[in-house]
Amino acid sequence: ELALKSVYLYRFASLDWLGPFAQVSLDTQLFHGYDVRAEPVTIIRNKLDGTVVTRAVPSQVRFALTKPFEPLMLKESAGFFAAPIEEELIKLKTKLGVGFQHLIAQDGFALVEDRTTELEYKQLENTTETGGLVDVTAEGRLAENISWGANGSYFYPFFGSDKSGFDASSIELGAKLSVKLAKWLSVDYVLAAKWLPQIIEEWQVQNGIMVTLSHEII
Repeated sequence: ELALKSVYLYRFASLDWLGPFAQVSLDTQLFHGYDVRAEPVTIIRNKLDGTVVTRAVPSQVRFALTKPFEPLMLKESAGFFAAPIEEELIKLKTKLGVGFQHLIAQDGFALVEDRTTELEYKQLENTTETGGLVDVTAEGRLAENISWGANGSYFYPFFGSDKSGFDASSIELGAKLSVKLAKWLSVDYVLAAKWLPQIIEEWQVQNGIMVTLSHEII
């Protein structure tokens, strides 16, 4: 995964926990995406031009769904932030604003129906949505070498979506627990859950252990 994010915060002199913000982020993948099944399956690809391609795939044979940097999600937003708690144990920051969300799909496919021996995929299409954003971030330190973090983001489109209600919402949740074993070594447990209906109408959940090595040159 390649994730880039830049945030600008301006704190009012009289209320240093409150002010406007502007942010832009990019999220995509670096490698090819494949689907591999343990049993023989028939795959059905529905292309944007209306063409339907059907193919039989033997077991343990991978078939391509997406290429590197595909799909790519680009977001821009602005509004106001509040940081009412800034303690060592917990630092809480919230954002409320409006913005744009662009899905640059290129030629990738996503699973829409899994019928065990028959899989149906749709070709992703470019979308641009305008809507409201609620962002919550919390982090803190439990001990000298143990830190934690959690974040949640909710985006509801006012324009640009062909869905309504919860089905139109984009939700991203994350959590992280980090243990620093040495000045140059830490072990992190990372959990992420996403609901992105522009790509697939199912929760995408990832979790894993990450080892971080660092070295100060200067």
